[in-house]
Amino acid sequence: MLQLHRGITSSRVCDKLRRMLRFLPVFFWVCLTARLFSQGETGSLTGKILDRTDSPVPAIVELSLQSNSSRKFNSTADASGTYRISGLPAGKYILHFSWPGFHTLRLTQVSIADGQTRELPNLHLDVGLVSDCAGHGFLDKRRLLKENPKTGLLKGRILKVSPSTGGLRWPVASANVTLLCEFGRACGRTKTDALGGFTFSGSGGNRTIQVTRTGYYLLEESGYAIEEGIESVYHPTYLEKCPSGSCDSRLRPEKPVAHCE
Repeated sequence: MLQLHRGITSSRVCDKLRRMLRFLPVFFWVCLTARLFSQGETGSLTGKILDRTDSPVPAIVELSLQSNSSRKFNSTADASGTYRISGLPAGKYILHFSWPGFHTLRLTQVSIADGQTRELPNLHLDVGLVSDCAGHGFLDKRRLLKENPKTGLLKGRILKVSPSTGGLRWPVASANVTLLCEFGRACGRTKTDALGGFTFSGSGGNRTIQVTRTGYYLLEESGYAIEEGIESVYHPTYLEKCPSGSCDSRLRPEKPVAHCE
């Protein structure tokens, strides 16, 4: 009787194993499908690269993941300045645009979702054949704003150089900054903060800034721009202190050396 009981038990175990084995292919198929869906579809990025006259630039485009800079994707803009990069996994990217005769453009915070085809706003390269940064804005970096808004941001800082402290640079707070649009029309006004910073927002276009502060000579610089959907951060520009408190331009000493950093 004991042997018969053992035989019946073994038979039941074998039956259970056979039933489990029949479901193994289904189990593996479910796991594989779940993995494929978890990876998501790849996305793509497209846009146009132009110069400041809105002429196309056949720039070299390099894209890298912010979380893994060694993973890169490359492309080249065509004769119309249009570029397209496909096969992008979801994530945040950094873009670099380069072409001989132009400053390299670096754009951060470019997000791609699973299966998304994202079109960036038109981007502009600045001519790199400049001997210094005197009298014009000098771009530092750009960042893509969320959701590609129809307005852009322009940021900068106003500093002063103090010869009495070995040339140390200090922020100029409460300076009046005016943004000049086409035909010298004032299209924005603000004051610098405690760190000398200022920010303007608006639609795209080339701009000039005009800065005034009691005890300093008037500063007016062109070469700034607002680009739709982009935050553009410019290098600091410098105010020149009036000697002995007199800001008569006829008594102004020779123009100080420009500081590019």
